[in-house]
Amino acid sequence: EEWPFKEYQKFKGVVIDEDIAWLLGYFIGDGSIGPYLNNKERVRFFDQTIENLEKVVSVLEKIVGFKYRIQRDSRNKTRYVTSYNKKLNLFLKEITGIKGKKDTEIAIPPIIFKSSLEVISAFLAGLIDSDGYVDKNKIRLSYSTQSKKLASEIACLCSLLGLRPALRERLPKKKNWRIIYEINLDTKEQLR
Repeated sequence: EEWPFKEYQKFKGVVIDEDIAWLLGYFIGDGSIGPYLNNKERVRFFDQTIENLEKVVSVLEKIVGFKYRIQRDSRNKTRYVTSYNKKLNLFLKEITGIKGKKDTEIAIPPIIFKSSLEVISAFLAGLIDSDGYVDKNKIRLSYSTQSKKLASEIACLCSLLGLRPALRERLPKKKNWRIIYEINLDTKEQLR
C-alpha cells in the first residue's frame, strides 16, 4: 500500500503498461539488436517456448500495429521473432539503453522504478520468462545474468518490494566464459 507510484508512465508516447513492461524484461533477457544486411537494423527475440514468442508477437503488434511471425532456425530448432521496424528498434534502444550488442552494463530501465507494482511485477516476469529458472524440486526461483549492474538492481528492486533476494557470483567454468551473477528467491512466502 505504501508504494509511491500508482499511475502508468509514458515513454515517447507509449504507455508503459504490464504488457510493455513484460516485453522490456523479456528483451533484456532474450532479445538482441544489431545490424543486418544493407545497413538495416534488426531486433530479435529468441526462445524455445512458443507461448513466450506468441506473447512477444501480441505486444509488438500493440506497439507498431503490425503482426509478426514466429520463425524457426533450421540449424538449431530455436524459434525467434525478427523486426526491422525503425520505430520499434529506436523505442527499445532508447528505453533500455541497449544500443547494440549487449554488454555487462545492461540495467533496468529507469522508468520501471517509477511504475506501479503491477508494471514492476510484469517486468520481473519478463526477465524470468527469458532467463529465469523455476526449480521443480525446491521452492526456488533464480535469474542469471552477466551484468553485475542488472543483478544488483534486480536484488535492490526485490528488496524494495519486501523480498529477501540472495545474490551470488558464479565463476566461469571454461576459459572464455564470464562471471555469472545469480539472484535467488527461495522461500514459500516470497514466491506466493
